[in-house]
Amino acid sequence: MPALFAFASGLVFGIGLLVCGLANPAKVLAFLDVAGAWDPSLLVVMGVGVRPRTDLAEAAGLKVDRGILVDERFRASNDRIYAVGDVARFPWGGENVRIEHFSVAERQGRAAAFAMLKRALEIRDVPFFWSAHHDVTISYVGHAERFDEVVVKGDLDARDAVIGYLEGGRVRAIATINRDATSLRAEHAFEDEDQTTLRSLLA
Repeated sequence: MPALFAFASGLVFGIGLLVCGLANPAKVLAFLDVAGAWDPSLLVVMGVGVRPRTDLAEAAGLKVDRGILVDERFRASNDRIYAVGDVARFPWGGENVRIEHFSVAERQGRAAAFAMLKRALEIRDVPFFWSAHHDVTISYVGHAERFDEVVVKGDLDARDAVIGYLEGGRVRAIATINRDATSLRAEHAFEDEDQTTLRSLLA
């Protein structure tokens, strides 16, 4: 669901926008949006993610699928090799996921170290990220590569909302705008696999 937030400083923050092109006429940047309009800007910053480099893993014969496939202890298909961070695709929520967040990478490194030492460490961490822009804080917990329903509770224009991403009636992820306490409740509910509480946050 595309959304734009404008600030008094002139900054415009967009979520879910498809930037179709960039131009630099008369030294002023502009980006081409999906409606076909050129929007002028002095500076364009894009968060587009990364593509994991798996060449070495493939050459080593490891199983790869948009990242290095690992188990719950971050062991690759060769159990003498471990992978964590942006390059690792690990089991979470009934599927294999890859998360691009430094905190997730740090926690996975700790878990992999425990596994190498043959010590058990239960992993209950929920994927998350957050971003703060002037007076707007956006938080996201869970993971929804696919969803067939989006539920919005609150007012996006007022920068006060909870957005749920569901698949088959199951809450896969929750984003919040300026509702940090709700984001924390969602994180705990995901840890406990508590769909009842997650749905209540969207009611």
